[in-house]
Amino acid sequence: MIRDDYGIRLRNERNAHITSLIDRLQFYEECCGSQNASNWNGSRWQTTVGTSSSSIEGDLQLYSLFNSVPATCCVQLTGATPVNPVARSFARCQQPEASKIWRHQSGCHEKLLQWLDVQTTIFASVGFSFAIFQMIGVCTALSLFRHAHGYHYVRA
Repeated sequence: MIRDDYGIRLRNERNAHITSLIDRLQFYEECCGSQNASNWNGSRWQTTVGTSSSSIEGDLQLYSLFNSVPATCCVQLTGATPVNPVARSFARCQQPEASKIWRHQSGCHEKLLQWLDVQTTIFASVGFSFAIFQMIGVCTALSLFRHAHGYHYVRA
């Protein structure tokens, strides 16, 4: 999906949805690409946004026209959103070997698996809790039923 469908032909509902999901995943989980930022290399998105670097400012080459990763891969300033990401330094984030100060280093695949593990644990815990309450209810009902046979009922 990253290589073929992200960020291109956004009039296509499927591509727009995929782009939105990947942006939200990268933004909230603070990750970049599937395994790492290099997953964006050679993607259709990267080839459509331009590949030329611009001016030099001191020792820092600004890559304002070279988007090596989406803005949601960059470390964000407070108040940013997945729809309107505001990178701490977009130019530094776009450098080929950007540091973790500017770009998220871990891949989203691992973060997604960790999230799924947590959700599975919560789901299983809630399920087992309900099962235990059901068993307590069944045991209580059986106990009451067994004791109820010893009583004599009088018709009025």
